[in-house]
Amino acid sequence: MYAEPYSGQRPQDRHVVAEDIRAVIDVPVGRQAGIERNRGGESVRTELRLVCDPCDLVHTDQVLDSLNGIYYSISWIVKFPGQGSGDDEGHIEAGVVHIEGLVS
Repeated sequence: MYAEPYSGQRPQDRHVVAEDIRAVIDVPVGRQAGIERNRGGESVRTELRLVCDPCDLVHTDQVLDSLNGIYYSISWIVKFPGQGSGDDEGHIEAGVVHIEGLVS
């Protein structure tokens, strides 16, 4: 089946867990910059890294980049607790994946 599974529009069946979380989606540290895999012209899989403030993000969630309207799936997640000093509440780092084209 051909689809744009995470393109712009928010389907009605999605449940919003958190909104307006301060976050950055960039290239993974220690890996190739913004890995993109092209499966013979059928699909493109892009893997990036998300860093955000603490929230209830879990592995099965999807993240909406409000700047460009792209939905990402979570491939891995690590929650870092704060150090207990000042305003340090900790943060979350996660791998995010965007797939365009053939979806099996």
